[in-house]
Amino acid sequence: DIAMLCSHMLHELPSKKRLHKSTIEVLSHYTYPGNIRELKNIVEQAYLLADENVIYPTDLPELVSEPIAQNNASIVTLEAAEAKYLEEVVAKHEGSIDSLAVALGVSQRTLYRKLQALGLKVK
Repeated sequence: DIAMLCSHMLHELPSKKRLHKSTIEVLSHYTYPGNIRELKNIVEQAYLLADENVIYPTDLPELVSEPIAQNNASIVTLEAAEAKYLEEVVAKHEGSIDSLAVALGVSQRTLYRKLQALGLKVK
């Protein structure tokens, strides 16, 4: 929908410019807290900043491209998140491996395997 909306917005402006494919990709990942009005402002600003007939991501306001880098930097793999969580739980847990498995909702065997792979031991 973003590509079609932007195309329509650009069509209403005097000089004919188009969005580069990578620009559409960046715009598609932005959250638009201001909804459609924010999209329109971003497109108009990029239109004015573009030196050519093609609008590139570098023509977009910085606030549009920054969240992508921040979001990707904060993504952690599920395996890493699970490892960190298990480390924290094992450090705090004061019972047996059986009670920890019950608390986590997994079998004792599954928990033992995961802890062994991480080199963790229940106290």
